[in-house]
Amino acid sequence: MTRTKTLFDVYIGVDYSGAGLPDEAIPGLAVVRAAGEEPPAVVRHSHHPQGRWSRSELHEYLMSELAQTDRRVFVGIDHGFSYPLSELAHYGLHTWDGFLDWLSRNWDTRRLSIGECKKRAAPYRNANLLRLTEARYAIGASSVLDLDRRHGHMSKNVSYSTYAGLPWLAALRRRSDRGPVQCWPYDHIDVSESGEAAVRPVSGHVVAEVYPKICKERLAYKSAQPDERYDIALSAHETDAFAIAEWAQQRDGEGAFAPYFRLETLTPHERRTAALEGWVLGCL
Repeated sequence: MTRTKTLFDVYIGVDYSGAGLPDEAIPGLAVVRAAGEEPPAVVRHSHHPQGRWSRSELHEYLMSELAQTDRRVFVGIDHGFSYPLSELAHYGLHTWDGFLDWLSRNWDTRRLSIGECKKRAAPYRNANLLRLTEARYAIGASSVLDLDRRHGHMSKNVSYSTYAGLPWLAALRRRSDRGPVQCWPYDHIDVSESGEAAVRPVSGHVVAEVYPKICKERLAYKSAQPDERYDIALSAHETDAFAIAEWAQQRDGEGAFAPYFRLETLTPHERRTAALEGWVLGCL
């Protein structure tokens, strides 16, 4: 692959999990990193016999990557970044940062498990409501609100990952040594008083929500698994993280990554919705 001028130098794919405690190393967390033209590689935690990560350790790892000043880092994470608009309105939340603060106060998943937070009756409404990006484009995605796992297969429900991950994302956003981490598309859509929604180009480090199923389909994983192409053994979670990193690296190297960030195929209404609900990168 001949690399053109790229947006990023490093591509990190994260398959997330809401299982266990914040400091508990769990098999459901997987990290894959690709740099430049080098093949993606699984990043295993050096202090765990099986290389497993806890959410708190993953947070510190991402902090160290996003603190670098000599390279541009893309991080794609497999969990929801926001609520459907109707739920944000129900709780009186009008900005994404306000939503992050509210959820972090009500779901203390940086200290407690999801199960413990549910016992403490944190406010949530079970539902199968989908965000626009899920309902129309990321077909097969589960609702971030489905905490009782009523809809879809238990193992594929994204709600636990979302509630476990968002307080860490909020902390990641606040603690960057270079100012707030850019989270796409929230930091890139400007909505005017007239309702126009302009999308600014990405620059520097960027963290985005990514759906591994889309990446695997674009890379034709059904016919060409990573282990067949790179001669490596991957778990299902590592395969999902691998797909995110490989897709981002490949698209950027071909000069085809930027259009995904510009959201040019969306209507003005869809861009306004994405400014609060967010968007799954790759859905056009």
